[in-house]
Amino acid sequence: MPASFTFSKYEGAGNDFILIDNREKVISDLDKEWVQRLAHRQRGVGADGIIFLENSLCADARMRIFNSDGSQPALCGNGLRCLMHFLHRLKGAKKRYQIETDREIIEGMVDGESVGFWMRGARAFHNAVKLKTSYGDQLVWRADVCVPHAVIFVSDLSGVPVQEMGREVRLHSDFQPEGVNVNFAERIAEQCYAIRTYERGVEGETLSCGTGAIALALCAMHKGEKEIEILPKSGERLFCTKEGDRLFAKGPVRLVFEGEYFNLSP
Repeated sequence: MPASFTFSKYEGAGNDFILIDNREKVISDLDKEWVQRLAHRQRGVGADGIIFLENSLCADARMRIFNSDGSQPALCGNGLRCLMHFLHRLKGAKKRYQIETDREIIEGMVDGESVGFWMRGARAFHNAVKLKTSYGDQLVWRADVCVPHAVIFVSDLSGVPVQEMGREVRLHSDFQPEGVNVNFAERIAEQCYAIRTYERGVEGETLSCGTGAIALALCAMHKGEKEIEILPKSGERLFCTKEGDRLFAKGPVRLVFEGEYFNLSP
């Protein structure tokens, strides 16, 4: 592990990430404890996830992401948008980029602090399932957005015990062995939903979840709605639309600060 390295701290609609340019393979021998220390909010930089920008043979760059607990998801929507903005700052030659992820190559566009991307692999299952929980039976919609998501529509989002109920559903036997991200959504206007998310890998509620927003949009589109506007806990709006066989998702991205990290020993 290098004695020091530079990083950029980003937030995408409230989801925060540590971005590291690793195209020269400055960091190679990663382990779970290293990731946990760096992402720790009291003992490290603090973030929902750590993202490495790496070289790709089939796209402009490759995304490698770790959750704050050290696990590796196949994709993170808000993280992907932050990575595209980060790459644009480093290169700056164009506004459209292709990013290699563990599931598919995703094309995105950067327009100032608004970043969007198109993806083909996302899908929602057509039928909701009834899930038995200690909070009563819940009607749960499921979606695959490169990572698994559950969506529960509620009438009063403010009254939902997101931390407790989210953890129970996340660990429910019906979703084992990998578990699931859990989204609670309330329809607040035509084609507009508020959402709160319990994220697997963070193991708690986050201010926003990009793939969760896409999962909600897919489920709402099954109900007949289009061009979905989504309001996460952060208050920074996300938008999802269907364009042919692809889903387009966009939202705000912000560089918070840049820094240099020293001495990663415990």
